[in-house]
Amino acid sequence: LFSTKPNPNDLPEDVTWVYVKTSSGDVNIQVDPHLSAPVVEGDDGPLPVHTENGRGKLRIEALDEDLDITLPENYGVILEVKSGDVNIEDCFVAGKVLSGDVSLENITGLLLTVMSGDVNGNFKLTEGTHSLEVASGDVSLIFQEGSSLSFQGNVQAGDTTIRSAKGDLTHED
Repeated sequence: LFSTKPNPNDLPEDVTWVYVKTSSGDVNIQVDPHLSAPVVEGDDGPLPVHTENGRGKLRIEALDEDLDITLPENYGVILEVKSGDVNIEDCFVAGKVLSGDVSLENITGLLLTVMSGDVNGNFKLTEGTHSLEVASGDVSLIFQEGSSLSFQGNVQAGDTTIRSAKGDLTHED
C-alpha cells in the first residue's frame, strides 16, 4: 500500500505544508526567501498549486513530467513520488518515494520512506521526531554541527555511511 501520511503529531505546526504527488519524473525543490507563494514549473511551463479542502494545505499534482518547485521559507513538503529522482534543499521533508534516488541538502526535518533508491543527505536536526526508512539502496548521511539526535540503524540491502561535521559516527544495529 502506498501511504504518505506521516503522523500529524510529528509535523511541525509552524510549517506550511505542500503535498507533491507525481507518477513519474524528477522532482527538484528549493527555497527562495524572497517568495510569498510556491512557484511550480513543469515540462510545458507553470503548473497550478491547489488549496486542499480550504485547510491551507497546498497540493501539486503531475503525472509524467519533471517538476521544479521553489518554496518560500518556512514551507515543508510531503511527497508521494512513484518513480523519479528527488532533489530537495532547505526545508522539512516527509512522505514516500517508491523508486528513485534522493538527494537532500540542508534539511531541517525528515519523515521519509524510500522503497528503492540511493539516499544522500546533509542535515541539521535539532529537535522533534525524524525518521528515514530505506528498503533497498545505499544511504550516505552527513549531520551538520549542532545536530542533536539518536540513531538506530538496520541495513537489509545496501551500504550505510554516516558522518558528522566532526567525523564518522558509529551505530549499532
